[in-house]
Amino acid sequence: MHETLMSKEERSLSLENKNYFIINPDNRDLNYDKYFSSGKITQKNIRDYTSEVTRQLSTRELIKKIEKNIKN
Repeated sequence: MHETLMSKEERSLSLENKNYFIINPDNRDLNYDKYFSSGKITQKNIRDYTSEVTRQLSTRELIKKIEKNIKN
């Protein structure tokens, strides 16, 4: 019922378009010590992108999508 589609860390690195996200890779160094004294400041209001917060398709919309894919 509930699925995390994109973590807040991934979301902070992503670009949002109208119908999709472009998730850039996390290229941080694995030396975590340097992040205790300096690091990238991110927005605090970013949340995980989950199935709970995304728009759910109605039954009719879902049927139309399935029918469209069957025809193709």
